[in-house]
Amino acid sequence: MLSVFITWARLNFLQTLLEIGTQFRRATGSGDRDGRVLAVRMVLKAIVAAGWDLAFSLLYKGIWNQRDSDQSWSPATHARIMRFLYAAVAVFVLPALLSMLLFIFPYVRCALEKISWKTSYTLSWWFHSRVYVGCGLRQTNTFDSVKYSAFWILVLAVKFSFSYFLQIRPLVTPTKEIYSLSTAAYVWHELFIHKNPFDVLLLWLPVVLIYLMDIQIWYVIFSSLTGAWMGLFMHLGEIRDMNQLRLRFQFFASAMSFNIMLEEQHENEPKNFLGRLRSFLR
Repeated sequence: MLSVFITWARLNFLQTLLEIGTQFRRATGSGDRDGRVLAVRMVLKAIVAAGWDLAFSLLYKGIWNQRDSDQSWSPATHARIMRFLYAAVAVFVLPALLSMLLFIFPYVRCALEKISWKTSYTLSWWFHSRVYVGCGLRQTNTFDSVKYSAFWILVLAVKFSFSYFLQIRPLVTPTKEIYSLSTAAYVWHELFIHKNPFDVLLLWLPVVLIYLMDIQIWYVIFSSLTGAWMGLFMHLGEIRDMNQLRLRFQFFASAMSFNIMLEEQHENEPKNFLGRLRSFLR
C-alpha cells in the first residue's frame, strides 16, 4: 500500500516531463511574460515531482531497513511508517483532495476561475495560466459530476477486480515455482543459469497485454449498459398511445414522399437542362 504513493509520485514526474515536452515551444517561442511564467512553472513542477519521488523512496527504504535490523515490526518501524504517512502522504495528498472537492462542487471552481483577484491567481497559477481554453466553462451541476465519477469508479473497480482475481492472483504461485526451478532439462539452449526469468516473462506477457487493453472493453460494456438504462428510463422509442403511433407513420410517410420527390427531381434534371439550353439559345 505504501508503494502506491511512490508510483503516484513517479507518474506525476512523468506527467511533468510530458508537459515540458508538449509545451516547450509555447514557453520559449512567445518571449512574453506568460511564456516565462509557464517555463518557470513547468521547471518547478518537475523539481517538486522529483523531490517527492526521492522523499517517498528514502522513507520507504528506511522503513524496510528498520524492519530488517529489528527482525520484526518493532515500535521503531511503526514510528517510521507513521512518519511516512503523516509527514509525507498527508502533504502530498492534500492538493489531490482539494482538486476532488472542487470537482464535486464545480460551481466553486468556476467562480474561482472567473475571479480576477491577485490572491486567487497566486493560488491557482500552479495549475494553469490566467487565460486558457475552457476557463469557467465547467459543468455546474454537482449531481452530474457525481454520476460521472461513479461511472468511472465502477468501471475501474470491475477492471482491477477482474485483473487481480482472474489474471494476476492465479499466476503468483506458478511464477514462484517456475522461477525456483534449477534442475529443469531444456530442449533449447539455456539462456540463464539456475533461474528461469525468460519463462516467467513468456507467462506474464499475455497477462500484461490484456491488463493494458481491457479497460477499453470494460468501458464499452458499461457505456452500453448505461445508455440502455438511460434510454429505458427516458422511454426512448416507446409508442404508448395511438397518437404517437399515428405520428410515427406520418413521419415515415413524409420521409418516403420526400425521397420520391428527390428521385423524380433527379430523373428530370437532364430534361430540365435541355429545356433551359433551348430557351437560352432562342
